[in-house]
Amino acid sequence: MTRMICAVGLLLACVAGADNEVRAWTSKTGGSAIEASFVKEENGVVTLKRKDGVTVQAKLDALCETDRAYVAEVTYVPREIKVVFKRERLGPGYVESGSSEEVTHRDSAVLVVDAAAGDAAADLKGDTTWAIESVDALGKKILPQREGVGDALTTDGKFVFVTYRVKNDSRVPVEIPSPTLHDRQGRAFTQTERGFAQHFIPEGALFAGVDLLQPGFSKLYCAFYELPEDAEPAAVEVFPSVVKMFMIRQIRRGGEPLRGKKIALAPSAPLHAAAPSSGEGSVAADAKLPLFMRCTRVGQSGDSSGQWYYDRNKKRSLTYGVELRVLGDEARPVTLKAFYIGEASGNRDLVVDKKEQAVTLEPGKIARVTLQSEEIEEQTYFYFSQRGRERISGAKLKGVIIQAWAGGTLVSSWTSLSQWRKYADLPDIVKELGEMKKGEEGL
Repeated sequence: MTRMICAVGLLLACVAGADNEVRAWTSKTGGSAIEASFVKEENGVVTLKRKDGVTVQAKLDALCETDRAYVAEVTYVPREIKVVFKRERLGPGYVESGSSEEVTHRDSAVLVVDAAAGDAAADLKGDTTWAIESVDALGKKILPQREGVGDALTTDGKFVFVTYRVKNDSRVPVEIPSPTLHDRQGRAFTQTERGFAQHFIPEGALFAGVDLLQPGFSKLYCAFYELPEDAEPAAVEVFPSVVKMFMIRQIRRGGEPLRGKKIALAPSAPLHAAAPSSGEGSVAADAKLPLFMRCTRVGQSGDSSGQWYYDRNKKRSLTYGVELRVLGDEARPVTLKAFYIGEASGNRDLVVDKKEQAVTLEPGKIARVTLQSEEIEEQTYFYFSQRGRERISGAKLKGVIIQAWAGGTLVSSWTSLSQWRKYADLPDIVKELGEMKKGEEGL
């Protein structure tokens, strides 16, 4: 009995020693450091004890990033907090909807630092105000192998899909970091390769770590994790050194997401043979080429109100980002074709502009390509089709159809509007829809 008491006492002494480590503490402005041990943190104020026994206090936000990370580590106590959707701006002491439990500053949905100043690009080390507006999560077993998806998505483990909306209230653009998922066993998991997760991404969501959030904008971000079967998700760490505690709900079988939110589980587009174009090589592509392609609109020019009607004073363009990944051990050449679609008089969908770009995909790597339409101003357009030539006085730019070709074979396609899905896998989109041309061309 005495030995057991001694052992417990020794263990507690070791834990206390870890918490009371004497270390150098520095302000985020880089001022002189003081040697002290950590005592406690309460309401954003850190209490330290110097070697001479004198107790000093400092604001948590005034400490450097390393010290804030240390405080978060030694004070971290896992606990479940109900997920609150469509949150408004929160702060310390915020009481969640439907719960009487108060949350701490670190657990709240807002991390507030000093207001940003200056016009240069910044990262999370800078002074930035952030807001997480909502967090959602789901988990299920990966579905069995589906045609066109490949072995890479077949596993006996779980996956967890987390979405969260972030608003940048600062005056500088900031890159959103990739979140880390913690389980109850104390393990940390980083998000899975984006290429494998593309089939589970909700419409309009962006992967964290690949986007620069502009000042004043709010966007939906997502992360996709593959976990071993014994993992029990517990928390999502969205920002470095700041653990956001959210209850990740019971793993559901059968693929149904939380709160009725629909997440597409569609396999990649089927392969379609087509005649090689003049810009493609004569080497035939492997009909089983496992290509993963994800497309997102990343920019636009023109009227900020979102009206895309051409006029004589303004020009319009659209920019899309494409992520490509190929499985296997060989590099593969792929040609991307973008068909920018506009709605003309008579509610016709016509090809307004075309872009083509070749890219070589290295095995195991993600290739990123940007496709941008020309800036087009309203002029006199003519519609050319099998029915002849017709004059058009105006147009409305709507979106794009993107195809990936390998050696004369269509291996993947994507459309910004679902109504164009029936055209996306055609070998000649221009022939089917028709094309708008300027001036007197084609006479």
